[in-house]
Amino acid sequence: MQEAANDAFVASIELLMASARTGTTPRIVYSDSQIAPTVASLPGDWSNEASNSDAFPTLVTTLLTGGPVVAFPPWGRSEGTKSQDFEAVQRIQPGPPGHLLLLVLPHSALASQAAHTLRISISTNWRVRAVISGRAGLKWISAHFAHTLILLDSSDAESGVLRMFDATQTRPEDSDRIVYDLRRLMRMPGGSTDFGFVLREPPPPGEPLISKLYDPRLVKRRHELADFGRVQHLGHLFDVLGNGPLPRDPGKTEPVPAHALGAKRIIGGRDILRNHEIAPVDESQRWALDGYPELFAGDIVLRALQATNSVDPGLVWARVTQKDMPVAAGPLVLILRPLATADRADIEFALRFISSDAALQLTDDIRLTPLTSKITAAALSRLRVPIPDAALKDALIGIEQARQRASAWSNEADEILADLFDYDSAAEARQRVIERSRLVRLRMKAVDDIETLGGQVRTQFPLPIAYRWRALEAARSHGNTRETYVAALDSAEQTLAFIANIGLALARELGHSLSAVDDIAGRLHRGQGTSMSDWCSAIDELAGKKFNALDTLISTPEFRDFCTDPTVKAARQDLLQRRNDEAHGRRVELMDLDDAVGEALNSLHTINRSLTFLLDSPLVVARNLQWDSIRQEGVLDYQMLSGDHSVVPVRQMPVALPTIEAGSIYLLDSKQTLHLVRPFLTGTNCQRCGTFSLFYVDQHRNQELTIKSLEHGHSIVATESHVQAVAAVGLLGIK
Repeated sequence: MQEAANDAFVASIELLMASARTGTTPRIVYSDSQIAPTVASLPGDWSNEASNSDAFPTLVTTLLTGGPVVAFPPWGRSEGTKSQDFEAVQRIQPGPPGHLLLLVLPHSALASQAAHTLRISISTNWRVRAVISGRAGLKWISAHFAHTLILLDSSDAESGVLRMFDATQTRPEDSDRIVYDLRRLMRMPGGSTDFGFVLREPPPPGEPLISKLYDPRLVKRRHELADFGRVQHLGHLFDVLGNGPLPRDPGKTEPVPAHALGAKRIIGGRDILRNHEIAPVDESQRWALDGYPELFAGDIVLRALQATNSVDPGLVWARVTQKDMPVAAGPLVLILRPLATADRADIEFALRFISSDAALQLTDDIRLTPLTSKITAAALSRLRVPIPDAALKDALIGIEQARQRASAWSNEADEILADLFDYDSAAEARQRVIERSRLVRLRMKAVDDIETLGGQVRTQFPLPIAYRWRALEAARSHGNTRETYVAALDSAEQTLAFIANIGLALARELGHSLSAVDDIAGRLHRGQGTSMSDWCSAIDELAGKKFNALDTLISTPEFRDFCTDPTVKAARQDLLQRRNDEAHGRRVELMDLDDAVGEALNSLHTINRSLTFLLDSPLVVARNLQWDSIRQEGVLDYQMLSGDHSVVPVRQMPVALPTIEAGSIYLLDSKQTLHLVRPFLTGTNCQRCGTFSLFYVDQHRNQELTIKSLEHGHSIVATESHVQAVAAVGLLGIK
């Protein structure tokens, strides 16, 4: 495996030097005898020369006047410091344009504070053409060592792009893939590959040259963190505490027996497990009386040392519980103490985030990159974490409640079964099991119902869809009759009418026009009524790129997914054709009715399955708004029109706008934003049956506009104010 990595390293150098195109063979200069085996593996016609540290800059500068140079500069440390000394590199002078210099440096040179002066010097004197990082490429050097190839040209060379490539997280067996990907990148004028990308603008002088900071894919994902709700620093949720210097009195930190009065167990990094628990006490555990930060139940402890080559690179933390007490934090342990003002759900969400690989992958703080094995409290406090919005928070709370409830139900069932034979008689056991399991069985029935598509549609979908579905289920109870077939087509037509009118309202909110509106206006002007064809055409038009902004408007791409999905479109077309056939006397023969019902139901199921986003974006009717003009906030009384019955309880929600119309219909999206759908859909009591229903535009004859109920199909005459509203949105060609 090491040999494969070395081959990839050599191939990378050859690819980079091939970009010189000077016709001159590269020269190699190195200063450390440990590098000699690696140099020997480079092409045999490339001459090489060893040099001591003092002569290294002069030799490289001289060779650059004649052509490209591959330089392995000294990586020694300054006397009396732990920092690597890159002074020799800074003294190298650029050669003529096109005479490239390829530096082989430790990966840490890209980001460490010690190499800041080096990066300033490079930015001032050179144009960086490529930064290529990898592991395990140098012979006789640890396979964990990360190196970087920095390709430089003279600063007065023509401007160009910077290619960045990072293969530090790959395995040695990926060497062929790495070389192939780098070859692609070196040929590309722009864009990205699996491990690299082309950067149009170089980073500011002295700034870190870490690929992850500038990768456009990661930059995009960092910005998208706010899509969860918002982004905050971790320090807004926790007091982030480091372990300060130990006290001068060594007696306070000396180990004592575990049973000693006042002794506390000292938690180290190895005691913090990835399952977020503290490891059980073992014989090697250290105990002390004082000198270490005391921990309390509810504190979060986190490993300050992170393994840079871990297959699970998220931050490792554990929650301190009462059963762990008494405990204190060891020298390499950070403490996250939740702030009293922080929301519990926000804290749990942030903790899940920092334990994911995305936390370090998406950070733009160099102090939290994989290069940094030790994390400081200050850096951790500045880590940007996403905070969920209200809808996501409710969803997560619901998930957690479901998990806890499922566990409780499982325990209850276990108890019933465990007591099965503990009664005095079989008769008593039978009766007790029936009694005790009654609620359990009711729960299962409710769960089975809501987990089926039919149960969701009937109980949770918007009123018009749920009402028509109930009628369909009633018809199906008599078998695959013509009544069932027609009920399926009725359900499909009203479902599509509902979705299309929602889409027309949303498009108007965006300020976009639809030709479907003009087509409907033309039909109404000619005295014709709206039809299923109109609704299918409107939905097809909403699938166009012009309406991409709908995704952002209602905080979900699922509405447009319904419009664009080819399978769903095929289902719409199937049901439309069947509806047209029925309307024009081409009715299904009795002998084909079973197949026709089955096919129609399959198409209807396809449509309804793609509308499950309506469970999180319900239809509501606004009832009463109490607005506080001083505080600029209000409380809205509303009814959620979900399920197959129009009589539903009144609820309340906070609103930030005083323009909510009492009596109007709104779509409430997952971010609790209201979208007016009037006059495309309007809610009122039916003049014929007295039932509250949703109505859409149906016909315009004899100077009268009729609107039709989505639920039961009754048509009524629209009020004058409604006629004016319909005309204002372009559905009627009148003033």
